[in-house]
Amino acid sequence: MRSLPIITRRRPVYALLVALLAALPVLASLWLTNQHFEPIKLGHYDSYRCATGGDGTLPTFKVLTLTSQLAIELADRLCDSDIVGRHYQAVDISWHPRAFLRAEHLVEGRYQLFWNRRHIVEGLTPDAHTYYLPIIDSPRYSLHWVSLNSPPQLTQAYLADKVVGFSQDQQSLSFYLRPMAALTAAGIELAPQQKRFYPGFKGILKAFLAGEVDIISSTGGGLEGLTETELHFTLMDDDVPSGSWFLQRSHYSPELACELSEALQLFDQLFEGDSTLTPEGCP
Repeated sequence: MRSLPIITRRRPVYALLVALLAALPVLASLWLTNQHFEPIKLGHYDSYRCATGGDGTLPTFKVLTLTSQLAIELADRLCDSDIVGRHYQAVDISWHPRAFLRAEHLVEGRYQLFWNRRHIVEGLTPDAHTYYLPIIDSPRYSLHWVSLNSPPQLTQAYLADKVVGFSQDQQSLSFYLRPMAALTAAGIELAPQQKRFYPGFKGILKAFLAGEVDIISSTGGGLEGLTETELHFTLMDDDVPSGSWFLQRSHYSPELACELSEALQLFDQLFEGDSTLTPEGCP
């Protein structure tokens, strides 16, 4: 039987060293238990911030939109503006789904600028105009019925054996409200089994291409390249309002409103037309 390696010939010292070595794991565990570690803070993937170069005591200009598309470009453009830099130290832009906006955001002035549809903003509180004013309307657009088999017809006979895809979001103008209104105006009432609902347009489109539904609504552009089957379009509405940019009234000035309106025309490339300045915006 092997003997323990002898570090020292003094037995008391040797015994003390062995005891210390045996106690090290326990002591380390106790030390770690009593330590306070700050949680690791991950960066947000739904926001972007840039500095204007303005004085550090100035407030931050907070922007809310629905998509990350061109959001960073807008923030950088505002941060490069001398006018914005005179009033704000930074621009903070975030993007969240349409349902994210709530009445308390308006009442508390959580954002200085945001984009949304007017009917949604007005539905949050009847006093929305007290807190915010629209400074620019995004371009209007066309909405179509789309089918894989034949040109859609808004008749009871044509739709008798068809399934129509809608958005689960009952505030969606393009994929719920306008299609439902068009059917009602034509005097058509679909049976429950003829209506299927999906989380968003991606879900609607996937179901359409898979043959789960026969007809969907769409703004039209870009669908042709998704399938080799010929798509058929029927115009539903050629003048659909897209939405507006709202500026907090307490931060309004003609100079700032005009600067913002010019920068916001960056988003016109996502539409077919041009933005429209509102009477309340750039005078």
